[in-house]
Amino acid sequence: NEQDAIATKNKAQYDENMHRDRVKRLLSEQRAVIGKSGVQMEGSPMLAMLDTVEQGELDALAIRYGGEVDANKYRNAATISRLEGKAALKKSKYEAGSTLLSGATKSYSTYKGL
Repeated sequence: NEQDAIATKNKAQYDENMHRDRVKRLLSEQRAVIGKSGVQMEGSPMLAMLDTVEQGELDALAIRYGGEVDANKYRNAATISRLEGKAALKKSKYEAGSTLLSGATKSYSTYKGL
């Protein structure tokens, strides 16, 4: 689970970076289309590009957040697994002690019965 948490976070970082690269390419395409059309880079064309930048950043942050949430799920599962392991170890020690005492009691009873 710890390894899954690390892998999930790394993948989210990669996806976030790839998304930002796609947004940069989209902005370049928008600039090229606007420039080719002869329209000035102001007013509506500029607002459209700003909207692309804002939405792209919001999407990148959502990708990061999703990765962090998933990584935290794996970390929590790892913590629970460790706690369960510790509890199982304690339980096995108590059961071993109980078995030892039970065996000693039976041995003593058998010895006394002779």
